[in-house]
Amino acid sequence: MKLNPHLQEAVAIFKELGWDKAEIGEAPTLPLGTPEQQKIALKGLRTGDWGKSGQIDENSWGWTPAVDVNTIMLGYFTTRLGVSVKRAVQVLTMYDDRTTAAVIQACGQDFAEEFIAEVFSKNSLANERMRGPALEVVLTMGLEYPAHENFYNEWASILLASFENGYRALPLELFQPTFTEIFHKAQDSTFPAFGKIARETLKVGWIDRETAITTTITSIGKASSPGTRKEETEVLFHDLNARPEEILPFFDLITGVVATAEAPMVEQFALRLIPLVEDTQLADIALPALYAKTKKATLAVVKALRARPKITADTREVLAPRIEELSTSRDATTAKLASNILTEWGATVTQPTAAPTSRWEDTPKLWELPRFERGAASVDTLSQVAHKLTAEKRENHHDVSDVDMERFFALANELARTDIEAAQRALKGTKGIAYGAFAKWAENPTMKRCYLPLSTNEIFPARLRQFIPKLGKIPCLLSEPSFVDLSITADDLVERLKAYEDAGAAALEADLQLALARLNPETITPDTSAQLDALDVPLALENGTLFARSATRIAKDYLSDPVKEPTRKRLAGKVVMKPHPLPESLAGLPKRLRLNNSDYTHYFCVFPHFGDSGFRSLAWSKFIDPELRPAILQAARHGKPLPPAAVINFFGLQRPIENAGGEFATALADAWQRGLIRPGVADVAFLDWRDKLMFIKAFATALDDAAHSGMLSVVWPILDDLIGACMQGPSLVAGTAEVALVMETHAPAVAAAIAEGRAPEDAGLVPNLRQLVASKGKNKAIAAAKNAVALLPSTQGGEVSAPEPAEVPVLSDAEFEKRWKHAGTNPAAPVGDDVEISFAWRDAGTKPKRMTATIRIPALGQTVRVDKDHGWFYDVVHEQQCEVFIEDGSEKYLRWDRRENQLILGPDREGRVAGPVPSFLLAILLAYTCDGKHHQSARYDLKEFVTAMRLSPDVVAESMRDVLSFADFSPVPTVNLMEKKPQMVQFLWPALTESLKHAAQLIEQEVYPRWLNKVLDVVKIHAPVLIAATDRGHIPATEWACLQQLRSMKKKCAAKTKAEELARIFPATAPTH
Repeated sequence: MKLNPHLQEAVAIFKELGWDKAEIGEAPTLPLGTPEQQKIALKGLRTGDWGKSGQIDENSWGWTPAVDVNTIMLGYFTTRLGVSVKRAVQVLTMYDDRTTAAVIQACGQDFAEEFIAEVFSKNSLANERMRGPALEVVLTMGLEYPAHENFYNEWASILLASFENGYRALPLELFQPTFTEIFHKAQDSTFPAFGKIARETLKVGWIDRETAITTTITSIGKASSPGTRKEETEVLFHDLNARPEEILPFFDLITGVVATAEAPMVEQFALRLIPLVEDTQLADIALPALYAKTKKATLAVVKALRARPKITADTREVLAPRIEELSTSRDATTAKLASNILTEWGATVTQPTAAPTSRWEDTPKLWELPRFERGAASVDTLSQVAHKLTAEKRENHHDVSDVDMERFFALANELARTDIEAAQRALKGTKGIAYGAFAKWAENPTMKRCYLPLSTNEIFPARLRQFIPKLGKIPCLLSEPSFVDLSITADDLVERLKAYEDAGAAALEADLQLALARLNPETITPDTSAQLDALDVPLALENGTLFARSATRIAKDYLSDPVKEPTRKRLAGKVVMKPHPLPESLAGLPKRLRLNNSDYTHYFCVFPHFGDSGFRSLAWSKFIDPELRPAILQAARHGKPLPPAAVINFFGLQRPIENAGGEFATALADAWQRGLIRPGVADVAFLDWRDKLMFIKAFATALDDAAHSGMLSVVWPILDDLIGACMQGPSLVAGTAEVALVMETHAPAVAAAIAEGRAPEDAGLVPNLRQLVASKGKNKAIAAAKNAVALLPSTQGGEVSAPEPAEVPVLSDAEFEKRWKHAGTNPAAPVGDDVEISFAWRDAGTKPKRMTATIRIPALGQTVRVDKDHGWFYDVVHEQQCEVFIEDGSEKYLRWDRRENQLILGPDREGRVAGPVPSFLLAILLAYTCDGKHHQSARYDLKEFVTAMRLSPDVVAESMRDVLSFADFSPVPTVNLMEKKPQMVQFLWPALTESLKHAAQLIEQEVYPRWLNKVLDVVKIHAPVLIAATDRGHIPATEWACLQQLRSMKKKCAAKTKAEELARIFPATAPTH
C-alpha cells in the first residue's frame, strides 16, 4: 500500500464539507469547498492508495482500509475535484451507475470525452462496469461515441436491458435519436442477442419487419454457442413468426447453422426448407440435417425427405450413403423409413453385422521422461517461445506454469543476465504473456516492485511478482524443472543453491517454496543433506527483508519434513481434499503450499509427485478456464502412470467444451502413447470430482471415440463401472442407455480379443452390465445390455439373478433426531391469511415463460398481481412482505400488520419486524421455482425461506395445493431441493405427499403427470426418515394412502412399479408410537 502523505488532510476537508454524511445520490451537486480547500484535498487525493487487499490474519484475506470514510463517496469527491481521467477510473467504484454518470457530466464536456475514450479503449485499465455510466454520458450529452467494439457491446446490452426493464436499464428516449446509426454499426460486434433487440425495436417501430428478420438471422449465424442460437431462433420463428419464404434468401448462412447438427437448428430451419428449396440446393441443407444430434430431429428429416417428391439422381447419390447408415439405426422407426427410402430409390439395403468396429490394443510402454531443455539464451530463441505463448493467449499466469512458460522464464532471466539490452528488445512485445509483467520490466529494468492485476497468495503469481524485479540479477530460478514433468532432482537443487552462494544472491521466497514442492523425493540421498549443510544462501521475502532462516537451512529441513499429499473426503456432493497441516520446515513462511479446494491451481504443476489430489483441477464443464488448455497438455507429460482421478477426468474432458480447441484430444492421445494411461486404473467415483453423475450421454460418446482410437482396453472397464454407478439411484441415470449401447458396439471386439488371447478372460465378466440385464423393466438400456452380453463369452456363474428389493434401514431415535431436529420449533408462526391465490403464464406464448400470480384479498376488497420481473425475492424471504401491483398498476407491499391483525397494502417497503408470517409467501416462492427466467434465484430463496421460517406442515400442504392447481406447475424443483438437501425433508415433506395425492387424482382422469417419477424417486431416497417420522407420529400414516391408489393405476409404466414398491414399505394404518 502506497499512501499519499496528505491523504488525511484531504479526508478532513471531505468531512468538513459534509460529504461523509450525505447520500450517494447527492454526490453530483455537493459542494467542493473554497479554492484553498480544493487545493489541499486535491493534493492528498491525486495519487496513492486508500487501502490494500491482502492477508488480514493467518486464515483470511480481505480489504484493509486506510481511511475511515465511505470510499464510494470519496471517489466521487476526488473525480469532481479535477483529477486525471486515469485517476478517476482508478477511484470510481461500481456502486451506482446513474450517480457515476451524473458525476462525470458534472466535470464538463472535455473531461467526459476523455473519460469515454479511456473507458472504451482496448487496453483500458477501467473496470468493465464503468462502461455503463460512460454510455449514459454519451447518450445524455450527445457526445461523439467511440467506434469500438466495447462501446457497441455495451450499447446493445443496456438497450436490451432497457426494453426488458432489467438491471442497469436507461430511459429508452436516450437511445432513440442515434439508434439507427449505431444499430447498423453495432451488429458487427460480438453481442450475442441482436435478435431480441430486433424484436423489441420492431414493436416500437424503430425498424421494419424485413430489417428485424435480417438482423435476427444474421445474429443466429454469428452466434458462438448453442444456447444463443436456440434463443435467437425462438425469436425468429416464435416472436417474429418468420415464414419459410422469408428465410430462403439467407440459404447459404442457414446451411452453416444446420451444419452444427444441433436439434433446434435442424428442426427449425432444415424442416422448413427441405420442402421448399430447389433440387440443386436440397443436398446442401438435407445432408448436414441428417447428422442431427438427436434421434427425434434425425427422424423428422428422414420423414421430410420421404415426403418430398422427385429427388433427382444426382441428389440421391449425395444423400444415399447417409441414408444407408440410418437404415441400420438402433431406432427402429428411423431404420425402417431409411430402408424404405433406399428401396424407393432402387438402392440395396445392407444388413447390419456383428463384426468388430474397434480393436483391443496392447498398452504402450511407459515413456522415458525427457530432460527439461532451456536452450541457448538469445533474442531469437526467446522470441520464438514468446510467440508461441502469445499465440496461445497466455496472458494469465495464475493457475498453471507448464514447460513452455518455465522455458520462457528461464530464457528471459539468462538473457537479461548476459545482455540486458537484448532482453529488453525481446521482451518489449510480450504484453500478452503473464499479465504483461515482462513487457513492463523491458520498459523499466530497474523497477523495484511488480504489480499484478490479482494480488493473491497462490504460488505462481507470487513467484512472478518476486521474480520480475530480480530478472537478470539472480543466477537462475530455483524452481526451473529438471524434467518435463516439472520435477526437480535433489542434485539440481543443490547445484543451483551453490550458484546463488557463489553470486552472493538471496533466494526468492516463492521460488524456493515452488522448488521444494517440485523436488522429487526419489532423488534425495544421504549426501543431499550434507551438501545443503555446507551452503549458506539467505532468503528474501516479498517485502525485501531477509527471513530469519536461510534458504539452505529450510531446504535441508524440508528433506525430512515435506508437504504431505492431502487425503480425500466427500462433502456436499463433491470430492474434496483434506489437507494436512503445513510442515514445520516451512514455519513462518507465507502459506503458499496449502492445497485449497476453492482455488483452481493445477497442483500437478506444483507437486509433480502427488497422486489423485494433484489433479483436483481437471474437471469438465461446458466452458473452461483458458488456463486448463495448457494444463491438460502438461498433465500428459507426467513422469509416472496417471492416478485414478486423472485418468477418468482425462476421458471426462473429451466431452464437448464450447471454448476449447483440440488440446484435450491431443493430451489424451499423448498420455496413451506415452504409457501414462493404464487399463483398470480409472475410478468413476472421481468423474468431475462430484458424486452426482452428469452429462453421461456425452461421456459415452467420448468413451466410444477413445475406444475406436485404440484405447478399448482402458475404456471397456470404465464403461462397466459407469453402468454400475448409473444403477445406484432409485432410477437409472440419464445416459445409461448410451453407455450400454457403446458396450454393445464394442462387445464383438472384446470377444474377439478374448478368443485370440489379446485380452484377459475376465474382460468378459462385466458384472455391472450383467446386473443391468437382470434388472426388472423394459427400456433401451436393458435391451442394449442384453445384446452386448449375448455377444460376449458366457460366464461360469451363469445368468445373474435380479436383485432383491433392498431393506429400508430402521433409524434409531438418535439417528432420527439428527435428521428431524427442528420439527415443531417454528420461530415465526405463519398465519392463515384468508386469500385466494392463482397462477398463470404472463403473456402466454412468449418465451421464456414468465410466472404471474393473482391474489384476491376479501378483507380488503382488492385483487393484486405479483410479477417478479427482476428475480428479486428479498422482500419475501427476509422481510416477509411481497411487492404487488394493484388494479391501477401502482406498486404496493402486501404484508401482515400486527396492529390491525390483518393483511394490509402498504405504499412503501418496511423493514422486517417480528411477528406472524403470511402463508401466501410460500406459494409465491414455490410457483416461481418454475418461472422460465428466474427459477434459479427462486429455488435458492425457497431453501433460505423454508429453513428460516420452519413453516408448519399444514401451511406447506396448503401452499402445495395452491400451486398444484396450476396445470403447468411442476413439483420437481421443490423435490429436487429435498434430494440435494436432506435436511429440508423435515420442513417440506408435505410437498411429496400433496404431489402424490394430486397425481392420484389426475390418474383417475387418465392424465399421467410427467413429474410423478421424480417425486416417487425422492420418496424412495428418503424412505428411512419418512417412515421413521410416520412411525413417531410426525407424519399421519394416512398421508401415504395415495401410494395404494397409485399402485393400482391401469397403465404399466415405471411410476406404477415404483409406487408398488413404496406401497409395500410405507405404513397404511395409524401410527403405532
